[in-house]
Amino acid sequence: MSVCGAEPPAEPEFCCVRTPWWDLVDEEARAADEACVELAQGVVFTAELPAVVEQAVQGHRQVNEAELAFALQREYRSHPAQLSDGLRQRVKQGMQMPVVDDLTAKDRITDVVCAFDETHAYSAHCP
Repeated sequence: MSVCGAEPPAEPEFCCVRTPWWDLVDEEARAADEACVELAQGVVFTAELPAVVEQAVQGHRQVNEAELAFALQREYRSHPAQLSDGLRQRVKQGMQMPVVDDLTAKDRITDVVCAFDETHAYSAHCP
């Protein structure tokens, strides 16, 4: 028997994760989401991401720009015209970022991971 035709080993559960930006979602889309969760009661659980996620987005941007600048510094210095305007700008921002900002953003990764572990609804119902 193929795996596709087999009975699932456990009842499926789904998690509807609400971000800190949930209030920015269109009202009609939120209502549809909430109706879906209600309709699938017992199979779909909701969880709200911890507020530290908002800080994580900025930290991710900082780490990404610093590492992008490091990876493309030779191209930026030797052949800047071969990089797109947007990429040149991001590399420039990364090169101007104070090292302490990059290290602080990397250090906060643990805080974000721990916040997920501490979120009861998330850890109780979502993998």
